[in-house]
Amino acid sequence: MSLSSHLLPLARGAVRSPPIVCGRLLLPNRVSSYLSHRKFQLSPLLGRGDQLSGVRSFHCSRRVQEQVPGTPAVDETNKENVAPGEGKKVQVEGEPKKFKILFAGRDEFSCLVLKQLHKTSSLWSEIHVLTQPDMMVGRDKKELSVSPLKNLAQELKLPVVPMPKDKVSFRTWTPPAPFALEEGTTTPPDDQILITASFGRVVSLPFLSHFLPSRRLNVHPSLLPTYRGPSPIQYSIIDQLPESGVCVISMNEFKKGIDTGDIWGMEKVDLGKSEKLSKKQEGPMFDEVRDRMGKAGAGLLTRVLKEMKMGTATCVPQADATDARHAPAIKLEDAYIDFKTMTAEDIEARFRAYGHQRPLTTTVPTPTGPRRLQLIHITVFPPLPSHYPPVALSLTPGACTMNRSFSKFMLVRCLSGGILRVRRVKMEGKENLWAEEWWHGLASMWGWKGSKGAEVTFGEVGPGELGEYKGVTEERGKGNKVGKKAMKKERRNEMRREEWEEAVRRDQVREREEAARRRGEMEGRGGEDGGKEVRRGVGVQEMRAREEARATFVQGNKEGREEKREDNWRTGSSS
Repeated sequence: MSLSSHLLPLARGAVRSPPIVCGRLLLPNRVSSYLSHRKFQLSPLLGRGDQLSGVRSFHCSRRVQEQVPGTPAVDETNKENVAPGEGKKVQVEGEPKKFKILFAGRDEFSCLVLKQLHKTSSLWSEIHVLTQPDMMVGRDKKELSVSPLKNLAQELKLPVVPMPKDKVSFRTWTPPAPFALEEGTTTPPDDQILITASFGRVVSLPFLSHFLPSRRLNVHPSLLPTYRGPSPIQYSIIDQLPESGVCVISMNEFKKGIDTGDIWGMEKVDLGKSEKLSKKQEGPMFDEVRDRMGKAGAGLLTRVLKEMKMGTATCVPQADATDARHAPAIKLEDAYIDFKTMTAEDIEARFRAYGHQRPLTTTVPTPTGPRRLQLIHITVFPPLPSHYPPVALSLTPGACTMNRSFSKFMLVRCLSGGILRVRRVKMEGKENLWAEEWWHGLASMWGWKGSKGAEVTFGEVGPGELGEYKGVTEERGKGNKVGKKAMKKERRNEMRREEWEEAVRRDQVREREEAARRRGEMEGRGGEDGGKEVRRGVGVQEMRAREEARATFVQGNKEGREEKREDNWRTGSSS
């Protein structure tokens, strides 16, 4: 006997019984009791609700109780409170449906989250990856930049969804199948979910409308509402916090604010001492904090998805964010170091936070004018024991010297008397050098006979003033001279002008030669002779006038010689 023959008579006679939820079907009590007695599984019933009289199918993510008119309410805490003659309530649980996931990300943080999510195959039926398209980067746009998440998706054999390159087109872009809404439907299915982790783009409302509000998740590496914005990891390092955390939140539309959604889960992360670097570097670098946050966020996301699958997930709104610090994007001016307002610990924290992204920059005086100097590797100079002699360095913030007694580090004075150790530097237009090598080059530029005890002051000229500087200002008996760099630049421009003028001249000569050849052919003179004259820079009309003038000159000379010969003859004959 088929399932329909068992189920239809019971469904017709039990329409007014208090219904309960069985997986994705709303069934009367007598039907569910009968199915339980017959040991029917719920999976054959899925999708057949329309064929059963008195049974309705619906989508839900948690247990639902519907009251039928004329029947007493069923108390979840008291299972015996049912109508007389109906029997006890029996719950038939079905297998929760797996998610179809659209994962959007970009960098290594999102890669850590995707790796863990891919391993938990019990949560998803398919994963599609959305990431930044390939772009040409670099000064000359010759280097191809590929998203790390795209490389990982290709390794895991996950489909990559193409997206627009420019942000303007992305505002109106919507995800393709299988996440596109079907024709005539406005409510997305509850099994498709959007997950973002360090995506780097603002997701528009048309994009979000393809997912239910509870199915739009973002993995954010901070304890919200603190550090809302695109750089939470960097600012947690800058503020030198002992611990931070990671949250899984809902995504709201842009007008409600960035990172303002309800919190589904939160986990703290320790930001203690580094486990990778030497003892000289006390705090962790950006990549180490990012990895800690990524692993914690991946575990937290899988737990939230498991709760959503079972229908037990809950979310809470964020706390008041009036006094919470934001985390805006790191800009170019954030990389400039002011030794007069920053301590050595502050500068070292900035180096650990975004030194890989924006190299810390200051200015150094040179004989040809102030130049930009990047501090590639820095640490804080620890306090010396009492029996050590004090460091021979001026107390002026920004004072710099080279002291070979301390492992060949370059020492820079900071605010509050702290000292910064600089190991590697890079001057504008030069290569990356050890501090000792660069110091010897600076000494030769200044003409120091010995660099021992010499000092320079960093940061005397701000980065905004460098563009106004055009040359050397010191007097050398011949007035102000243009710097070597400016001279080289002027020489390059002059050579380019000469090459351009030469190219223009060749084009003009070629055009005149062609025109003269055509005229010569028309006049029967041949193109070769006309071309020879044009190569000398003379046109056809000028050539004719020149020939006439030459003939007149020759004729005049001939007549003049004959007259002179005749006069000489007459003079000689008379004598």
